[in-house]
Amino acid sequence: MPKNRDYTGLVRTPPSMAWLIQEVARLKGRIDKIDKLLEALPRERVELMQALDALQRVIPLHEVPVDPHQIKGVSTSRPRLVGHGDIRKGIMECLRLAEGEPRYTLEIVLFIARKNGLDVDAIGKENLRRVVARRLRDMRDEGLVVPLHASSTNKLGAWKFADMGLASRRA
Repeated sequence: MPKNRDYTGLVRTPPSMAWLIQEVARLKGRIDKIDKLLEALPRERVELMQALDALQRVIPLHEVPVDPHQIKGVSTSRPRLVGHGDIRKGIMECLRLAEGEPRYTLEIVLFIARKNGLDVDAIGKENLRRVVARRLRDMRDEGLVVPLHASSTNKLGAWKFADMGLASRRA
């Protein structure tokens, strides 16, 4: 990174000029970042339009009549951490590898993060833990897993398959 003296030619740059130089550098950096995003946007838009077109051609083939052009767009509040179904598959695989031994929620979270190449520090361990815990509760309600802890406590939750025959089932 260039120093202020590289621009001014002075050994000591006055604070007012140093601030101006830094502010110009920050603004140019933001503009460069936006330019890169703008460069990628047309390509991303084309890919999204192709995916949308494919789905709009499939919808009329369904037995329930729906005009795909009447469907309004929505914005997601935050992107998915992993692909659809990957949390459930990760839980099933983690418990299957445990061979009947209980696994703590945090162990399952770290297993899923490692399996999907997620940076736990960047996305927040608590955020991923909340997503995994919600999926575990759903799987409990389906009778797939059993909790080995009281749900009313703040203790670490431990889980295992409700029936070890489920270990051979696919997610």
